[in-house]
Amino acid sequence: MDFFGLNQLSNPSMDVQGWWDSVEQKRLHFLYFGLLVFGLGSFLFLLFCPTQVSRFSTAQRMIEESEKTQTKALTVAALDRVIARFNVSLQGESSSPFFNGDSLSFPASLQESFHEFISEIFESRSPNVIEEEFEAEAAGHFYTGSGYVNSEAVIDVISSRRRVERALWEELLDIAYKAKTRDILYLDFTASDYSRVIQRYLCAFLLAFGGVLLVVPTVITSVEILFI
Repeated sequence: MDFFGLNQLSNPSMDVQGWWDSVEQKRLHFLYFGLLVFGLGSFLFLLFCPTQVSRFSTAQRMIEESEKTQTKALTVAALDRVIARFNVSLQGESSSPFFNGDSLSFPASLQESFHEFISEIFESRSPNVIEEEFEAEAAGHFYTGSGYVNSEAVIDVISSRRRVERALWEELLDIAYKAKTRDILYLDFTASDYSRVIQRYLCAFLLAFGGVLLVVPTVITSVEILFI
């Protein structure tokens, strides 16, 4: 009983000499609140963590496991999730005063990989698929003034699935499934890992703070065993 400081806790009128004694007699408080905060952080992690991240430790692990059973429908669904997160992060965060500069849920490095992926599947299309569906002037909006692929215009075609553009988006999805499944799985995992910014930071804070609280009784007990 006395080893865990219960006698000191039950006698508040007892004189305490020095900061060490003050911390030592509250070791159970640190242990209790440390476990409580750490447990709350773990619970919120399980509650908010995306399925891909909770099931697989890395994107490579997810790709290796998912490729065995990946179908076109699953690949398209994964691409749609990436596009949805891309649109939400750029439109939602840009209008919120909480976020400034680089997107926290879809950072610049991920945006660069996504734009490169979109450009690659667009450039792999049949040469005449755009000319058959679009007027010459309308087809020009798929490229920037400097000649690069306007990936946002391509993303709009893929996500909107408009009937008049069916031949184009069907071919792009077909290319994505046949040649870029691994890229889509990587983007899906990474976008999921960066998602839910507020929940991520809250869980990280609770786990870190709970860990710090738990260190205190551990250090006290270790010191007493080794030196007292």
